[in-house]
Amino acid sequence: MSLLLRSAEHWILCWMIMDMTVRLMKLASKGCQGHVMVGIMMKV
Repeated sequence: MSLLLRSAEHWILCWMIMDMTVRLMKLASKGCQGHVMVGIMMKV
């Protein structure tokens, strides 16, 4: 059960990161500041 919970948390975390990345990409297309943020995210 705890293993399933960990798996769910992992997928939620992955989805949140993907969502953040998409939002940052949209910001990047609007301005240079967003692009810098995306660059920082990619390094991490």
